[in-house]
Amino acid sequence: MNLLKGRLGSAEPQKHEEERDLFHVLREVVKPLRFQGDPPGRDPHTFSRFLCDLCHLSIQIEGLRQCVICGRWCCPSCWNEELYVCRSCNGIIKLYSMKMKRDGDDPGARCHSQNTNDQIDKMYESKEKQ
Repeated sequence: MNLLKGRLGSAEPQKHEEERDLFHVLREVVKPLRFQGDPPGRDPHTFSRFLCDLCHLSIQIEGLRQCVICGRWCCPSCWNEELYVCRSCNGIIKLYSMKMKRDGDDPGARCHSQNTNDQIDKMYESKEKQ
């Protein structure tokens, strides 16, 4: 059994501490409101419904999903299907993505020309002046 673990472990690429992905950065920044698997809050007015942690809508348990970043339970209107996170964490991801692209930390940002990075910097400067 140990031999198999050794082979699988050696096949994985080694990661340096500087090379952290966005998920791990978000897990450090966003403190979880609930841990994974914790039940959602019950609606005090009904027996079989639960509350969305963002909009406080009373909904059946089948309609709620738990965010992988913060642990919030969300209804379909507060959920982002594309990233499988809540609306709140989706906003944080967008802000970090914009910052990473602006700073050039994003691998996709390396494809952008210097003119694009200059335009992004000018956009931030103009917003700061307002």
